[in-house]
Amino acid sequence: LTREGLTFFCLFETFFPVFFLFGKSLFMLLTDENFLVPSISMGLFLKSLRINLTSTLICSGMGFIAVLFIWTYFEKTRKRAFYILAFSALIPPFIHAHSWIKFIDSINEIIFSISGILPDFTGEGAVVAVTAFSYLPFTAALCLFGLLSIPSDIFDSIRTEKFSITVYYKIIFPFILSYILVGMLFVFLLNINEYAIPSVFGVNVYALELFAIFSATGNLYTTALASWPLIILSLTLLFLLYLIINKTEISENFTDNKNYFKNENSMKILNVTGGIIILFFAVVPLVSMVVESFTVNNLLGIIKNSSEQFVYSYFSGAITAVL
Repeated sequence: LTREGLTFFCLFETFFPVFFLFGKSLFMLLTDENFLVPSISMGLFLKSLRINLTSTLICSGMGFIAVLFIWTYFEKTRKRAFYILAFSALIPPFIHAHSWIKFIDSINEIIFSISGILPDFTGEGAVVAVTAFSYLPFTAALCLFGLLSIPSDIFDSIRTEKFSITVYYKIIFPFILSYILVGMLFVFLLNINEYAIPSVFGVNVYALELFAIFSATGNLYTTALASWPLIILSLTLLFLLYLIINKTEISENFTDNKNYFKNENSMKILNVTGGIIILFFAVVPLVSMVVESFTVNNLLGIIKNSSEQFVYSYFSGAITAVL
């Protein structure tokens, strides 16, 4: 089986059900007088684009800054850090949302006890912040993979020629730009089709509206017809993602390059910021789960059931991905 044949098979398996569903929806719209025509709000779609684009840009920026910290101070464990980031991407976004709600509520209680003012952690800002942290492992792992794939002779030339840090970034970015773009597109695709986190914070987005249409009508074809802006956008971004990945030269071996500018002031600021980002990403969910564990009765039973569901979900997901 050639690479082109495998690619065609994967594309056919991915897009054929979408085209079939959307095509049958159009056919029913033209031929069935009783077909329910959905009301489509382009304003809501544009709002979803704005929220998710903001979240994706912040997530990508935080991912790059966090990776600079790992790449600078964990020279001997970079490969291990990459696998840890990849594994942490399996944490469901809803866990991050629940953790951040608990974390912010605790801070709000302290603020209220001191000032009598109770801040409100809801709305679009909360959605942007939580989704940015939820999908941080994707952008961070890809940035780290890009940095570890840069040829060693590039860094040797930086050290011998004593480039300034500005030139340093100009040299680094072209090598990792495709990895950053892949991370951004992937995270945006996940975000734009996500409705659980926005619903938690009381924000209506296009994906949530589609869920509401399906819940109200129970008609799959009506929902599919209403989703045409999302389908067109997703297919376009998937095609762009394919083009970028296809043109990216993926290194088979990691390199052990050093950050020769780690003592520069601007690099120190970025490294400190990256450390803080990683700290919040790791500590907030961990502390929340530890605190919650003391409030439940049958903790071992819950862990057992959750583990079984986790294994089942990812095992079935892996089979689906292979098929």
